[in-house]
Amino acid sequence: MRRSFAAAIGAFLALPAIAGEFIVQGKPQVIDGDSLRIGAAEIRLYGIDAPEARQLCFLPLYDGQIAYKCGLIARVKLAKIIGEQSLSCQPLDRDRYGRLVAWCVLPDGEMDVAEVLVRQGWAIVLRDNEQIAPHRIERYAAAQAMAKEDRLGLWQTEFEIPARWRAERRGE
Repeated sequence: MRRSFAAAIGAFLALPAIAGEFIVQGKPQVIDGDSLRIGAAEIRLYGIDAPEARQLCFLPLYDGQIAYKCGLIARVKLAKIIGEQSLSCQPLDRDRYGRLVAWCVLPDGEMDVAEVLVRQGWAIVLRDNEQIAPHRIERYAAAQAMAKEDRLGLWQTEFEIPARWRAERRGE
């Protein structure tokens, strides 16, 4: 216990003040549809937003609609994209909770997990901080347009934008 706590503190203290100084690598634990943990580093995927675990989406049916926890599905889809593979994550920023905001790829170095999740329709593009990596946001926007056109994932349902859903729950 003492060794793991010391390792966690050491990893935290090693985090740079400026993005891009290091790469976080390892087998991730998926937290939700747009965040994960590698070792002591909690990471939010850059440029996307996925529904929260408790968030409901509504699938239209011919005689009504069915509600389902789309945030849980987004988490499962992210876990399925990653599988048993390790990730390499390049930190770009920190969010207001102190998490690393990073671009993450599978071992082939080409498959961007956020882009795949957006293309499958289980996350939407965030335009916050798009100046950090505008080329990524452009790719994500193209992937979102394809998912929307193909009515994949969230785009086959009625759903609330995740940031709006969170804000309503906080009373903003």
